[in-house]
Amino acid sequence: MKKLDRLVLLLAACAVISPVWAQGYPVKPIRLIIPFPPGAATDLVGRVIATRFSEMSGQRMIAENRPGATGSIGLDAVAKSPADGYTLGVLIISHAVHAAIDGAKMPYDLARDFTPVIQFSRNPYLLVVHPSVPVKSVAELVWLARSRPGVLRYGSSGTGGIIHLAGAWLATATRTEMIHVPYKGSGPAMVDLVGGHIDFIFASIPTAGSFMKQQKLRAVAVTTARRLEQFPNLPTMQEAGIDNYVAEGWNGLAGPARMPEAIVSMLNGTVGKILNQPEARNIMAAEGSTPVGGTPREFGAHITSEIEKWTRIVRQAGIKVD
Repeated sequence: MKKLDRLVLLLAACAVISPVWAQGYPVKPIRLIIPFPPGAATDLVGRVIATRFSEMSGQRMIAENRPGATGSIGLDAVAKSPADGYTLGVLIISHAVHAAIDGAKMPYDLARDFTPVIQFSRNPYLLVVHPSVPVKSVAELVWLARSRPGVLRYGSSGTGGIIHLAGAWLATATRTEMIHVPYKGSGPAMVDLVGGHIDFIFASIPTAGSFMKQQKLRAVAVTTARRLEQFPNLPTMQEAGIDNYVAEGWNGLAGPARMPEAIVSMLNGTVGKILNQPEARNIMAAEGSTPVGGTPREFGAHITSEIEKWTRIVRQAGIKVD
């Protein structure tokens, strides 16, 4: 085959597999809808992504906060936007939990109405108890719960949230009767835990870390599949005997359903590079998070598995939200 013929075939192949570059995407600003208020951890990560993407692509990505209905309002706006890559959104674990609890009532189908692009990060929780609770392990906590049915109280940031489900999972997995005490946010819950008004909670590292250093709280386990580098002596819930127990927060980038594969690929590659930059990693580390990255297919599979997992936990625990 002549060199000219080979060149023509190569150019034709590139035109087929990468039409986005021929179109020059992006040719106008991209909206990044963050379905939570300014200042939240998800907002901070989203804004770093938007800023760095603007610098790398030469086209602005504009972060837009659209809070409300625990993240559903902003995500619904993404689902109903054209699938042209110019409206994207930040999707987090709460969306999967809400799909498990209120999927039929949601204005969108989380598994059907979005195109996964890339996972930003994951963040663990710690099982922390008040120092007055006479336990130093999950096994001792379970034994105490069995010896005192309906006495141990665990807090959460609200009914139907990930913190509530983490506690309910522990109770159902160990067949123990524990009392759930919902609060309006993790802050009030932590205040009451430190004050000894409740016995334990699942908390993020930033939320519990300072109290642990002051010995006002004691951690007995982590919710990740593997031990954490910053807490090497803390066992995982699975090591503590709770089979298959992994409860992590996470967030990532998604767009409307049926986005062109070439655009998804370009976004995935660019954001993947951003996740490896020091600024993004430092912000995530401050929130106790770990960058993930990966392919769109991997993020999609993770979303699906999370919906399935939390649907199972919700049913087993009989959780309902009015």
